Amino acid sequence: MNLTDYLGKAREMHLAALAGVLRERRQTDPQAVSEVLIELNSEAFSGIYRLRRPDILHRDDHGQIRITEVNEDRYLSFDPFVTAPMPGISIRYTPFHWYSLEVRVVGEITDWTPFEKWAHYWMDAEDARLVEGQEWSNTIHDVTEPSLGEGVWTFAIDLGSADVECIPQLVNLLVELGARTIELGTMG
Repeated sequence: MNLTDYLGKAREMHLAALAGVLRERRQTDPQAVSEVLIELNSEAFSGIYRLRRPDILHRDDHGQIRITEVNEDRYLSFDPFVTAPMPGISIRYTPFHWYSLEVRVVGEITDWTPFEKWAHYWMDAEDARLVEGQEWSNTIHDVTEPSLGEGVWTFAIDLGSADVECIPQLVNLLVELGARTIELGTMG
């Protein structure tokens, strides 16, 4: 199995879990919806880091709006592997939860603007790619701001319903930004 196959299976497992929970929520709230874009009103976040797409919005028995995040316990298991797309570049893939891809990057990255543009596109912050009647938006649900600690940049992405191509695009972008070592997985 190649990387695209692993990613496709991981996405498929997560979408099946999302669909199951959405069906359950719609039994008690027929108006339950998936992947509505919201913006946090906290000054602790800025730009793309303020945006979230909760898995499901629904009303509880008292009519209050609730958020349900689908964080299944299982993930697609595979033996970690390393690729070296070019000399001096190492990319390590480890098993991960589709809703929590953690990324660690070693490299001299001085400008995260291209990464924010990548996140903006994959979150579809203007709902430009929204297709009426389509259940899933093919978007990431959120991304944390990269932080540097002990020479390693770290951030996390809820891949939501995004197409698998977002991950190779992210890896290529990080290499262009100056990454020498990239690790993708659920580390905790």
